[in-house]
Amino acid sequence: MAIKTSTPKLNVQPSYITLKLPTGNFTTSYGGAKCSGQLVKMKGAFTALDNYVQTAGKTKSYGEAMNDLLNPTLLNRLVPGWDKPIIADTFIAGDSVSFIDGMFTKKYPGKFDVVSVKGKYVYIKVLNKRTGNTENIGFAATELKK
Repeated sequence: MAIKTSTPKLNVQPSYITLKLPTGNFTTSYGGAKCSGQLVKMKGAFTALDNYVQTAGKTKSYGEAMNDLLNPTLLNRLVPGWDKPIIADTFIAGDSVSFIDGMFTKKYPGKFDVVSVKGKYVYIKVLNKRTGNTENIGFAATELKK
């Protein structure tokens, strides 16, 4: 697994520009903007970044606006915690886990057995209430705790 640094980087392509952060990516393109990784769960992160790029894009190019986001001081103001990714626990098959928070805790309350771990995903054994069968479902390791 690659170790991410805490310095922001840009990936500039003809049809899109991506800001790469330790917590995820923010991409703006002709079709709109999107974010991925842990940025998705950071409250207000997408809105702050998109509003900045759209507002700055009225007076300068989108490339220049995205280049402004390489400044850590500006990023700290827009998205506090952009350089502090959540480090997931280490899981092995047989561990008993539960969900940390969010929509999964409501749908899947209680503890579950880990079946396998593949990369950053942990597969747990879940009972399908409609069919009565157990199924293995993968979740990001950052969503689970021992």
